[in-house]
Amino acid sequence: MKKNDRQLRIQSVAQEISRYIDKRPNAAETVEGVTSWWISRQRIEESVEVVENALEYLVAQKTLVKRSLGRRTLYMKAK
Repeated sequence: MKKNDRQLRIQSVAQEISRYIDKRPNAAETVEGVTSWWISRQRIEESVEVVENALEYLVAQKTLVKRSLGRRTLYMKAK
């Protein structure tokens, strides 16, 4: 990995850790715990948000429709 690529990766991970700690100011963890829980959890949370936004975009474009099923929302192809 080139020095510049490594530096960008370090900055990206630092931003993820900062976002995690901003949401959970009392959190404390080891390097292994940060790697296992904070980084992966932050990515999952961001991934869920991105997926939700993408689904809502597709609903607005009338590619998908959404239906409520109890407390859950289902997305399906628009007819």
